[in-house]
Amino acid sequence: MATEFLIEAVCGGSTTLRVVTSAFGTGADWENEFFTNMTNSWLALFDNLRLYVSHFDTKPVTIKKVSVDSVATDADSLKASLRRALNIGTINQLVDTPEGRATVERHNTAGPLLLRLDEPAAKIIEIEVWPNSGETICELTARCFNPSARLHSETWKLWLTEATIPAL
Repeated sequence: MATEFLIEAVCGGSTTLRVVTSAFGTGADWENEFFTNMTNSWLALFDNLRLYVSHFDTKPVTIKKVSVDSVATDADSLKASLRRALNIGTINQLVDTPEGRATVERHNTAGPLLLRLDEPAAKIIEIEVWPNSGETICELTARCFNPSARLHSETWKLWLTEATIPAL
């Protein structure tokens, strides 16, 4: 696999980023599966870049993670549980989180759930769900842009645990 990043200045002070990926493999279906998974991964990364440039440009970032393991449900059901727990309906909607109000940036794509908290919290919260050996893992990644900001890890871990308990 080879990936090329091309960054060009455009008049008016903007910049264009072009990403070109080439890959080779064997078998009949590898290409469709590979590029579908890669596209979903790149889109999530580009969403984070878009949010950083739009809202937190030039601010240093600290990354913190919280995980909830061994959730006994499938990934789609778990994502639906998270959307219900946050009462998410649309993009750009304000929702209540364990750290205050956040704007929903992504919620219904194959990628992670993405929330933006503004000042004073100044964070991007990304919640990713994936299957692992018959169980589902839920991991929260916080990108903190305020040097004094901290992630309320235990509060988020408790919230994630409660939000992902399968309905009986």
